[in-house]
Amino acid sequence: MLPILDEIEKAIEASLYILALQSALAIPDICAALEYENNKATKKRYISWYEQWVENKYLYDSKSMFIGFMKGHNVDFSTLPGSFRGDHYITFTGDECYKMRCSMLHQGQSLHEDANFKQIAFTTENMSHNNHSFNGSLNSESCVLNLNLKIFCQDLVNSAREWILAKEQHKIVQKNILKIARKRSNYAISGLMIADVVA
Repeated sequence: MLPILDEIEKAIEASLYILALQSALAIPDICAALEYENNKATKKRYISWYEQWVENKYLYDSKSMFIGFMKGHNVDFSTLPGSFRGDHYITFTGDECYKMRCSMLHQGQSLHEDANFKQIAFTTENMSHNNHSFNGSLNSESCVLNLNLKIFCQDLVNSAREWILAKEQHKIVQKNILKIARKRSNYAISGLMIADVVA
């Protein structure tokens, strides 16, 4: 698992942003699957893992802070994407991340047809991260989510590193993690010794 995370960070450093984003979006799938005996990834497991390990990085500390931020904009909060949970407003939910994972990995598009945003805009420079801008009326149909791609990918990587530490004694995770693809040296296939393979 760690080599995958290391390679995502190397991709970011090398400005291979699409590769980094697609790989980072697979992290919740991989980690969530490792927790189960059948080692299967599902939408429900993806969203649950994201909500536990990533979502806290995408919330306003309080509903009142978010409402204060939007004060004077005449916003109908019931039409905004994201989600209010108790006193917290989550800008990018597990459900939205899963939708983006599907569209990026299968269609190469950052916006899923069922996304609650008009657009998700990824920046690669030191610009705004995790905020909304609007193109027209102040509702989900005109709402753009601004994310810094480097920070977003790093958030997923860091969450996975935290998860790995927390699961050091988890027997199923430790059994399944041995199956993760990685570079292997002096590997034999059908009796032939091959110097390096990914398997």
